[in-house]
Amino acid sequence: MRILHTTFALGCGGIETFLVSLANSQCEAGHDVEICTISTAGDSEMARGRLNPDIRQLSAGKHDLISGFKAIGRMAEIIRRGNYDIVHIHGQFYYYFLSVLRAPSHTRFVYTVHNDAAKENSRWDKLFTGVKKHWFRSGRLNAVTISTSSQTSFAEYYGKSTPSTLIPNGIVPVHCKSDSPDPLAQWRISEKTKVFVNPGRIYVQKNQIELCRAFSMLLSGDNPPDIQLIIAGPPEDHTILAAMQQFFSDRIRYIGQQTDLPVMLSAADAMIMPSLWEGMPIALLESIGSQCIPICTRAGGMADIIDCGCGIPIESASAQDIAKAVMEFCNTPEDKKIQMRKTCTEVFANYGIEACADKYMSLYTALSM
Repeated sequence: MRILHTTFALGCGGIETFLVSLANSQCEAGHDVEICTISTAGDSEMARGRLNPDIRQLSAGKHDLISGFKAIGRMAEIIRRGNYDIVHIHGQFYYYFLSVLRAPSHTRFVYTVHNDAAKENSRWDKLFTGVKKHWFRSGRLNAVTISTSSQTSFAEYYGKSTPSTLIPNGIVPVHCKSDSPDPLAQWRISEKTKVFVNPGRIYVQKNQIELCRAFSMLLSGDNPPDIQLIIAGPPEDHTILAAMQQFFSDRIRYIGQQTDLPVMLSAADAMIMPSLWEGMPIALLESIGSQCIPICTRAGGMADIIDCGCGIPIESASAQDIAKAVMEFCNTPEDKKIQMRKTCTEVFANYGIEACADKYMSLYTALSM
């Protein structure tokens, strides 16, 4: 089968990590797979280095506002000439409306909703809500949701009669050598210090100001716990990053974008993610895949995992409830943590890339018949 995956860029985010894992799996299964980004390839696009070399990489050439408008036409031409069986779109639909109109009649379009259906739509995407809804219902676009809450949000946003297929996200299992150097050594205060890693871009969705406030509250108390917060992700919103800086110290560190987050998580005591909304974050799957206990809000698909008993829920996104969850983790007996890590492995078995890729290929095949 001839497959094209499209996305804006190939950075280090969860969507990109998932896309690379899925494309690699499909390529290894013998399919003809290509990836086309809207933007021109940049030095920061870390995911490109993980692509199977047999996957051809294309670009619509966006690098500024004017070239962005031209990229809409370039993407349509790439898809028209590519003669693909499946075009799999990963976000920012407004770049593809012309592609759907001009594609060969046999080409089928799959659109994965990677976040809460209402929240994933940018200002420009919202202009095409009616078009997307019509095409979802007519079968011109075929929606995939990634968690039960994602599917619910899709039905609420596009209408209960709008069809979608539920395919939970999947990733490549995390393999970390026990004799490898400590990836947190340069930041870790001491071996006794409990290290909490917050993976994710600096963005309002990730709720990092409240996260920093929670740790600051705990560390400034009369009997502060021996804890440390390490925040790792690209600085997408510099206003939020500036507001976080008042909390930074050797115990609350921002270390920027990292290439080895799964390895870092395997060395941490816990992963903490107090998001306001989510789809099914890849970082959470990387956490349970590396037996790093997650501490999360029940936003989006995170509830599907955290309620299985492999982590500690944050009851609300407030600093007070975040701090409460951190202390619950600190006070959890070690034997219970061992059981939670075992449960992480059991839950992760449902989120491997092989099962995920098989479900996508079944959908592709059904659409192509």
